[in-house]
Amino acid sequence: MTIYFTADTHFYHQNVIKYCNRPWKYADEMNEGLIKNWNDTVGDNDHVYHLGDFSFANADKTEAIACRLKGKKYLIRGNHDHRKVVDRIAPYFEWIKDVYQLTVQDKEHPHGKQLIWLAHYAHRVWPQQSYGSWCFYGHSHGALANDLERGTVDVGVDCWDYRPVSYEQLKKIIIVK
Repeated sequence: MTIYFTADTHFYHQNVIKYCNRPWKYADEMNEGLIKNWNDTVGDNDHVYHLGDFSFANADKTEAIACRLKGKKYLIRGNHDHRKVVDRIAPYFEWIKDVYQLTVQDKEHPHGKQLIWLAHYAHRVWPQQSYGSWCFYGHSHGALANDLERGTVDVGVDCWDYRPVSYEQLKKIIIVK
């Protein structure tokens, strides 16, 4: 089982292609590319934490996407995740929250675990920050520089080749003190 993080897929959002210089021409093409990248990366038993802005579509179209994605999925609501749509896709997620303090069991970590604050927006401060907790976020589409010394990382698809990024990948780049 692998743990992955992602954000800002913006399924069905035609303008995000232009705003973020995504490598597709049409939203339908982007949707299929993002689904393929997700499913080529994530296995059925892997865990994926999506940090918001899942879709720009109505509930029917969004449900048609959510049911195709592999893994055990968790959603942190973003500013474009509207209540009616989120309610419809809830059965495809283990839970849906506004923010979450995740504990990852890690045998290589000095304390045997790594705490990670999950939010749609980047935070300047977060719980357990002074004790080595990291902060993963989305929303900024790569416009904010990661602060690897503090453990803050944008996990949005625009930063990670349009696919989820694993805990192990992120652990290798964060500067542990």
